Amino acid sequence: MTASVDDAPDRPDLLLRERAESALRRREALVPPPVGADPMRMIHELQVHQIELEMQYEELLAARAESEQERARFVDLYNHAPIGYLTLLPDGTILRANQASSILLGETRDTLPGQSFLLHVGPVDRRRLLRWLCEVFDESGDGPCELALAGDAPTARVVRLEAVLGPDRTDCRVALLDVTEHRRLESALRQSQRMESVGRLAGGIAHDFNNLLTVINGYAEVLQESLAADSELADVAREIGQAGARAATITGQLLSFSRRQPLEVRALDVNTVVLDIGPLIGRLLGPEFDLQLVVHREAVMATIDAGQFGQVLMNLALNARDAMPHGGTIAIHTGVLRLSGPIRRSAMEVEAPHVAAESDIPAGGYALVTVTDTGTGMVAATAEHLFEPFVTTKEVGKGTGLGLALVYGIMQQFGGYIIVESALGRGSAFMLYLPLANAPPVESARAFALTGATPRRAGRKETILLVEDERAVRALTRRLLEADGYTVLEAASGEEALQLAAGDTPIDLLLTDVRMPGIDGQTLAGRLRATRAHLPVLFMSGYAGPSEVVIPDEHGALPNPRDAAARLVHKPFTEATLARMVREVLDRG
Repeated sequence: MTASVDDAPDRPDLLLRERAESALRRREALVPPPVGADPMRMIHELQVHQIELEMQYEELLAARAESEQERARFVDLYNHAPIGYLTLLPDGTILRANQASSILLGETRDTLPGQSFLLHVGPVDRRRLLRWLCEVFDESGDGPCELALAGDAPTARVVRLEAVLGPDRTDCRVALLDVTEHRRLESALRQSQRMESVGRLAGGIAHDFNNLLTVINGYAEVLQESLAADSELADVAREIGQAGARAATITGQLLSFSRRQPLEVRALDVNTVVLDIGPLIGRLLGPEFDLQLVVHREAVMATIDAGQFGQVLMNLALNARDAMPHGGTIAIHTGVLRLSGPIRRSAMEVEAPHVAAESDIPAGGYALVTVTDTGTGMVAATAEHLFEPFVTTKEVGKGTGLGLALVYGIMQQFGGYIIVESALGRGSAFMLYLPLANAPPVESARAFALTGATPRRAGRKETILLVEDERAVRALTRRLLEADGYTVLEAASGEEALQLAAGDTPIDLLLTDVRMPGIDGQTLAGRLRATRAHLPVLFMSGYAGPSEVVIPDEHGALPNPRDAAARLVHKPFTEATLARMVREVLDRG
C-alpha cells in the first residue's frame, strides 16, 4: 500500500511524490495508458520520477533566482551603506572595500584591494592597529578600536573599528564608523565644563578677595582721612588705596569671566562705544601703533553694557599689540550683518587656515564688530585653545592669560558669539557677533567715564542692624557707620540677628551680607519683614550681581520684585558709596 501525504505530512519526499502522482494522473487523463500491460507499472514509476526531477529542477531554478536577487540586494547595501566596510588579512592587507570606506580613506574602490590599511592610519596609531588585529584573529580582543586616519593632526578623521572573523578565519570583516564629529562635540563639552568649573572657582575667589579688599581699601581710606594731606604716611595710604583699586579691577575681570559681574545692559549704539573707548586704547598702544576706527554709517544697536564691551575691545587691542612687537596696525570696524541661515562650526573650519569659534552661530541680525591686526598670527594649536583661561603664549611675568577668556565670558553674557581667523605671519581677525537690538539710537554712556566723589550725607542717629559673617568686614563697616552718626547693632550670623530683633529694639535699616552660613541674607530679610513689614533693607555682596535683590516672604516664596526688591552694594565699597546708599535707602524707606 502506497503511503499518502496524510500519513507523513512532514516528509518533503512524500509531498513531492504526491504532487508527481497528481501531475501524472492529469497527463494519463489526456492520453490513457494501454490496459493490462505488466511493464506499464514500471513505466508509470519512471514517469513519476521524471516529473519529480522536472519539478525539483524548476524549484532549484526559482531558488537560484531568489538567491541572486538576495545577493544583489546585499551587494547594493554593502556598497552604498553609510558605514565603511573592509575585509582585512591579519597583516592589514585590504581584500574588499565598499564605497563608504573608499570615500573615508580618500581612494577609489578599485585601488583599495591589495593596499595595506596601515598606510591609511596615522603613524601614532599603526602599532595599536596591528595589536588589535592580532587580538581579533586570536579571539582575545575585548572590543572595538578607535584610531586616527592619516592626515594633519587637527583635521585627521577619527574612526571606530569593529570586526568579526570570516567563516574560514583567514580574514576579518571590519566596520569603520566615522566618529570625528562625536569626538569634537565631546571635546567642546569638556571644554565648556572646564570653563564653567574655572568660572565657579573664579567667582568664589573673587568673593573672598572682595571681602579682603573691602577691609584693605576701607582702612586705607580711614587712614588717609585721618592724616594731614602733606604727610608721608598719607602718601603711603594713598598708594595702598590705589593698589586696592587695581586689585578690585582684577576681581571684576574674574567675575566677568565667571559671568557674575553685574551688567547694566541696555540698547546702545556700538559705534558710540567704539568711538568713546578709541582714544583710551590709542594712548595705551603707544605711538608705534596705528589705530583705525571705522564705524558704520548708521547706528548699530545692540543690548550691551558699555563698560564691559569697552573691556572686550581693550583686551583685544592689547592682545593685538602683544602680537606686534615692532608696531603695526590695529583696526576696529563696525557693521550690520543679517544671516539667513546658521553658520556651522564645521563649516568655519574650512574658511581660513586656522579658525576658532566657541559654538555655531544661529540665523538672525547681528551687530558685527571686527578687530584686526597685522601681527604674527597664530598656529592651529594656539587657535584651538584660544579662549581657555590661563592659556597664554607670553613669557612668564608678561600676562595672566585671562584676557581672551575674559572676552569670552563677557560675550557669553551678551548672548554673542566670536569667530577668530588667523594664520602664521598674516595677522588675526576677531569677529564679534552681537544680536541686534530693536531700539532707537540713544546716547551711550561713556565706557570708562570717571565719576566724581559723591557728597556725604550724615546719619540722623538711626539704628542699623549690621549682619556680616566676616569679622574684619563687620568691624570696618560698623566703624564707618558709627563715624557717620548711626547706631549699629552688630550680628555675625542670621540666627544672631533674629535674636537681636526679637524684642522691641527699634531698627531703622537692615544692612546684611547676601551669602552667609545658615540663614542667608535674603531669608533673614524675609523673616524680619514678617514682623517689621516696612523695614528698609540694603544688601552687601562680594559676588557681583543685579543692583537689586528680591526678598522672599516668611514662607520662602518670592513675591513680585517690584513689591519686595532691595538695593545691593557691591564689595569692595568705599566709605562714600556706603554712606550714600545707606542714606538713600533710609530716605526712600
